[in-house]
Amino acid sequence: MAESTPPTAVRTPAAPAAPARATLILAIIWVSYFMVILDNSIVFTGLPQIRSAMGFFETGHA
Repeated sequence: MAESTPPTAVRTPAAPAAPARATLILAIIWVSYFMVILDNSIVFTGLPQIRSAMGFFETGHA
C-alpha cells in the first residue's frame, strides 16, 4: 500500500482588516459631507450680495 502525502496548504493573501476599511470609508463620507455643507454655507451667504451687485431684485424687475 502506498503512503499518501497530505495536500499542501494553499496560502491566500490576508484580507485587509475590516475595521480599518470601515473607518476609512466613514472618514471619506464625513469629509465629503462637510465639504457639501461648507459649499452651501458659502453660496447661501454670498447670494444676497451677488444679487444686489448684479442689479437683480426679488420681484425680478430691474
